Amino acid sequence: GEDFYRTGIKQIPIDYFSGMGAAALHSDGYMIDLKFEDNYYSRLDYLPVQKDYLEYYDISYPTEIFKQYVEDGKMYDFQVVDNRVSLNANDEAIARIDSACMQIALTAIPKLVTAADDATFEKVKAETLSELKKAGAEEAKAYYVKEWEAGKAKVAK
Repeated sequence: GEDFYRTGIKQIPIDYFSGMGAAALHSDGYMIDLKFEDNYYSRLDYLPVQKDYLEYYDISYPTEIFKQYVEDGKMYDFQVVDNRVSLNANDEAIARIDSACMQIALTAIPKLVTAADDATFEKVKAETLSELKKAGAEEAKAYYVKEWEAGKAKVAK
């Protein structure tokens, strides 16, 4: 729930240049990803057509209707920051691969961003891709593709 998100635990730091999770608090008192704030949507200035939409569906923000549809079982939601979450994957070997790949990526990003020239960038890129492959990234990808296809089949009925 909301309290869990506020902890910043299991947020995906690679998605944020700050290296902090989406729900981590910034020094200005707001979360890194403002959409995690309880009052984020209430602070927006909606257009008249959006206000009509909100009133018609009796909702407080535009995409809340989809949240209701998901909760009512009328629709499935694959729109997550990290698609792995929607796959309900709980394979321990894959989780270890994911963890190793995340560490490789987090170590490589500063080297890639600060590369002095294209040759250095390409060298670091090749080394990183090799490390990811050795860590099992292709195995994890195959697992998630299989799970994704199974999920799509489930909602296609």
